[in-house]
Amino acid sequence: MIFRLRLGFGLVLFNFLLCLIAWGIGQAQSATNPLVFWSRQHDTYALIVVDPQRLLQLRAAPSPNLLVTSLPLTSPTGKQVVFEVFQSGNQGLYLSDRTGRALYTTDFAWQDRLPGWSPDGEKLVFWSNRTGQWHLYLMQTPFTSLQKITTQSAMIPYNNPSWSPDGESIALWFWRPGIGNSIYLLNVGSGDMRDIRNFVQTAADMAWSPDSRQIAFRSIRDYTAEISLLDIVQEATYNLSENAAIDFQPVWSPDGRQIAFVSNRGGSGNIYLMSSTGEDAHPLSPDGGWSPAWSPDGHQIAFTSRRNGLDALYLIDTDGTHLQRIATLNQQHVFLGWYAPRQ
Repeated sequence: MIFRLRLGFGLVLFNFLLCLIAWGIGQAQSATNPLVFWSRQHDTYALIVVDPQRLLQLRAAPSPNLLVTSLPLTSPTGKQVVFEVFQSGNQGLYLSDRTGRALYTTDFAWQDRLPGWSPDGEKLVFWSNRTGQWHLYLMQTPFTSLQKITTQSAMIPYNNPSWSPDGESIALWFWRPGIGNSIYLLNVGSGDMRDIRNFVQTAADMAWSPDSRQIAFRSIRDYTAEISLLDIVQEATYNLSENAAIDFQPVWSPDGRQIAFVSNRGGSGNIYLMSSTGEDAHPLSPDGGWSPAWSPDGHQIAFTSRRNGLDALYLIDTDGTHLQRIATLNQQHVFLGWYAPRQ
């Protein structure tokens, strides 16, 4: 879904700073980590931060200036945020740190698109056509250097890069003439590309395992969406969910032992858990849900659900107990993630 709105980044990022200061206060008072989601209510858009223990909601309300065309992409540490923006007929990026200082803004003579964060939140990759052809670029943040890290020609990117947790590889999706849609693993250090089309023909919702040795993804098998696993070391794929239902949105637990996902095998979308080998698949909560996110300590899962006519953000322990509603949503809210800020 493309959001068309105009943001005054000076005010947004000033308010965003206030939110992050409040995060620090929350961290000092509890061991929890902030949940972040994107809100749209009528003509008002906001980043909302929730302290899951104190149920404190903080809003950074934007005002008109730049046309934003994507959901905000927050760094893994929650310290930086990047938006895709539109100006002068081109798509670009606007990146800011938590102090409200602009780190990078596209020169709209070209296009910058489809960003992806490094696992430590210190680097950003994105696609750009600044040389006349699309290439992947690596930016150090704060913006101190910019490096082109692909050499192939005639690439047309069509998805955000996905960085492995160990920082060594990036999964890329792009189209090339005579080849078609391709999925590659890029070695960040050497720039070498590894073609994984022979193992992964169709893939979406790709999620790296914490040890960077496997990727869970949504595949299409016999016209049904399944949760599959790519073992990068053994160069093999496995069907984990093996169910006639529609399964999607796999998310690894922090220890890599379990995968949460969404399935309609009970008749409607619901959060399920299974082992990383596909065993013991079971519903986490009986009343529906989607967009699961693990807490950084692996003890809880946040998810969105519609219950009693209301959309809301919920928390539940991974054993299915202690369900609590922590924020009421509307149909224009999008849950972004659960973050563990670093100093």
